[in-house]
Amino acid sequence: MTTLPVFKECSKILMESTPQSVRTDQIREKILRVKGVMNIDDFHVWALAGDKYILSAHIKLKKQHSHKNKN
Repeated sequence: MTTLPVFKECSKILMESTPQSVRTDQIREKILRVKGVMNIDDFHVWALAGDKYILSAHIKLKKQHSHKNKN
């Protein structure tokens, strides 16, 4: 292995780019199928180190009515 591939991989991690192996479109679709989820904004996936990934998102839920008495 030469220096260039290692440098490229380190740069991708430092720049918090989305790993190529992560299918963000499929992840979004699965989250949107969860009952009560209306929308997803600010969706990001990046590599922390090696094969450890982080996902961050703002998930908007449908307003649910409470069945408790509000006395």
